[in-house]
Amino acid sequence: MSFGGHVLDMIKRTNANNALREKYRAKKDKTTNNRWKSEVNDKISEEKEISEEELERIKSAIRSKLRKEQLKQNILIYSICIALSFLLFCWIYFS
Repeated sequence: MSFGGHVLDMIKRTNANNALREKYRAKKDKTTNNRWKSEVNDKISEEKEISEEELERIKSAIRSKLRKEQLKQNILIYSICIALSFLLFCWIYFS
């Protein structure tokens, strides 16, 4: 028996996938280039200027939000560990 048909099918699928990949890559490049270009003169727009105080305020807000999330996660993890250790102790003590 021959397996040439399977190999030919794999080659065709690879070529079809490459064609689709190039199509979507061109579409993605077109949208990302348009996002960063100005509509008036097609030049890359400059980044928005933010003052140092505003930047520090944004950073501190992000840090405080992360601290709160980490605290919630730690409380959840520790409470689960305490509950499991209590259940393990009860299981060992009453067995």
